[in-house]
Amino acid sequence: MNTKFIWVLILILLTVLISNCSESNNRVTRDNYEQIKGDLTEQEIIAILGEPTEMSDKVTRGDPNLMWQKMIWRNSNTGDFIDIQFIGGQVQLHFYGNSNETYTGDLEGIGTI
Repeated sequence: MNTKFIWVLILILLTVLISNCSESNNRVTRDNYEQIKGDLTEQEIIAILGEPTEMSDKVTRGDPNLMWQKMIWRNSNTGDFIDIQFIGGQVQLHFYGNSNETYTGDLEGIGTI
């Protein structure tokens, strides 16, 4: 078999593998964002959006009911993202935007602490 042919085949296979491994979440859509409500838990959000692309450490000041965490879901194909902040395991703030644009999102806060 020709060595040049083998190298071309290897490059094609690597290209396919790399493109399939790129991290993108097709669940990051305006329709799914509209399902997010203030009483949803982290588990319910993950059921809608899948696993988050980014996640902060959990921060607490002693009271586990006030534990804070931020999670972000990104669709790298469209630039869309959903940013959600949880307190006590429930949605407190959520934001939908597009990283390719200056500002297109909605910021919604639920309740006060």
